[in-house]
Amino acid sequence: MPLSIPLASSIPLPQPHLLVVDDSITNRSLLFNALTNVGYQVTLASNGAAALELVQAIPVDLVLLDVLMQGMSGFETCRCLRANPATQDVPVIFITGIDDTESKLQGWELGAVDYITKPFEPQEAIARISTHLRLCRFAKALEQQNQQLRIEVEQREQAEAKLRLLNAELLRQRDLAQVTLNAIGDAVIATDDHGCIQTFNPVAEHLTGWRAAEALTRPLSEIFRVVDEDTRQPLPNLVEQVLQGQDSVSSAENNRLLLAADGATFAIHETASPIRAADGSTIGVVLVFRDVTQVRQLVKQLAWQASYDSLTQLVNRREFEHRLELAIAINSLYTHHTLCFVDLDDFKQVNDSCGHAAGDDVLQQVSQVLQTSVRKTDLVSRIGGDEFAVLLYGCDTTQAQWIAQNLCQNIAAHPFQTQDRAFQLGASVGLVEISTAVGSTSQWLNAADAACYEAKRRGGNQIYIASGIAF
Repeated sequence: MPLSIPLASSIPLPQPHLLVVDDSITNRSLLFNALTNVGYQVTLASNGAAALELVQAIPVDLVLLDVLMQGMSGFETCRCLRANPATQDVPVIFITGIDDTESKLQGWELGAVDYITKPFEPQEAIARISTHLRLCRFAKALEQQNQQLRIEVEQREQAEAKLRLLNAELLRQRDLAQVTLNAIGDAVIATDDHGCIQTFNPVAEHLTGWRAAEALTRPLSEIFRVVDEDTRQPLPNLVEQVLQGQDSVSSAENNRLLLAADGATFAIHETASPIRAADGSTIGVVLVFRDVTQVRQLVKQLAWQASYDSLTQLVNRREFEHRLELAIAINSLYTHHTLCFVDLDDFKQVNDSCGHAAGDDVLQQVSQVLQTSVRKTDLVSRIGGDEFAVLLYGCDTTQAQWIAQNLCQNIAAHPFQTQDRAFQLGASVGLVEISTAVGSTSQWLNAADAACYEAKRRGGNQIYIASGIAF
């Protein structure tokens, strides 16, 4: 039966645990005393079968195994230890009185690490045992390090594989973002938190006149110069406003003009928005702007067409009525205005003899004569057909009559040339002094029209002043 003798309580744990297998009680006792005296834990077994049963229950660090034992020999016991995964790496030192080479070779082949020849010296045995325990501990530590290294290598390979996947995805996302950025119709510039350019798409290249390679890392203020379209004075930089703490900012003005590096100019609309980090701090700004030159020109054209007559370039009836309404509203006891209604005499002969194109040509000439016949502060309008109206600001009927007379004389004296023909025209003029804020624009226009009709009824080419107007 195996004999297990506990260690003395004074020996600190853990200590190497040795298994001594010998059918000689004398040898077992000698080894037990020698080994326990130097601090080893020792378990004794009297035969191979007992040793194999014992190592299933008690892990040991080294086995001292007698070769020649009754029943199972030491060689057979070693073979069984090596066949058991739990004990295949436990070092085995044979203890034997056999000193022939063949037996030793057989032991080496079975996996023995050393031989102790009987009779043995305890100090020599302890030295050999200590050496192989150190080698075993070193081998175990090395194996643990290797295992840890394999784990770390595997983890690193997995991390690198994930990193490669992440990098591939980031590259894909970057390429997708770049394609998207290049495809959109707006100009896009992104800056860092110092206002230096980080992203510059092709539309931005076109509008600013800068190539992306030249613009990147430069301050935005060097590349993006915006001025007032009318005064050409620099306008506030929206990106700087965002970097100073404002949220998204859009250009409220309709007069922002971008000065390109090549001298071109573009009317633009722009929006600047912050780029925020996960903590909410601003780490940059994205500036989006578009060319609105054609739109702005169209708006101006539509606004002009809404207020001006396309043939004569004079204000149209709608705009004239609007300004007349303002004049009536601000009329006072001390400041009077006079409304003048002009109807051309004998204009029908132009259309009848030369056609409407010739009539349009003559109307353009008449408009020029009218503008040169009145003061620069007065407003001349084409009301429709061959009818015109003039608003004489701050002018009473006495002065208005003199202006109207000058107007009639200029028209009568002017030879209106068209299609190699010259036409003499006259003008019937009706005057109404706006001496009160009472009355609508249509009422005052009707009064002036009636006065003009009276001048024409009386033979034309003369002036008629309406009086006694009451609404």
